[in-house]
Amino acid sequence: EGDRRENVRVRVGYGGTIEGVVYREGAPVPGAAILIAGAGNTRTATTDASGFYRVENLSPGIYQAMVTDVSSGSLDSIYGAQGRQVMVEEGKVSRCDFGQEIGARITGTCVPGPGNLLGGRVVLNLPGANPLPLGAIADLSQLIGQSTGITPGGTFTLTDVPPGDWQLDVYYFEFDGPNPLALRYVHAELVSVDAGANLTLNLPVAF
Repeated sequence: EGDRRENVRVRVGYGGTIEGVVYREGAPVPGAAILIAGAGNTRTATTDASGFYRVENLSPGIYQAMVTDVSSGSLDSIYGAQGRQVMVEEGKVSRCDFGQEIGARITGTCVPGPGNLLGGRVVLNLPGANPLPLGAIADLSQLIGQSTGITPGGTFTLTDVPPGDWQLDVYYFEFDGPNPLALRYVHAELVSVDAGANLTLNLPVAF
């Protein structure tokens, strides 16, 4: 009779969750700004008094989680925004902490530096994993991997680096282009990282 329907089940997906704690020098950081980008989504959050954040209802996929310690009041915190690659699965919680300082540290200088107010990004990838050729243009949302910012003068510090063989991919923001989130791929550097090491690099940029 009419449109009567029985035994109809509708399954609603609630996605996955990314959560974690932001630390600075071993102490939790309240008020840090979190940006989660990937899988067609961009979400933001702020850490609470205990340095904890949680972003829910994310579609499954690979995301870039980034943190800026705006509470420090330093401009360096903007350029030093740390990024991590996070896999989100349906119905699961993915943990992503920042600032634990349990890995190696890479300090670098890119010559010449970006020379603009936006600076750039340096991304840690497995050797050969980046499909882009040098000189290619990428969007910020495409830079999936552990990362940090590059100052206008070309300096950066990448912390919590796991031991192993890595490729450092360097990108500069296209400051005067139509897309404010566009970056040019300007350099690739292969590095071997030992546990707990402190590496200092000088990177010649060709583009």
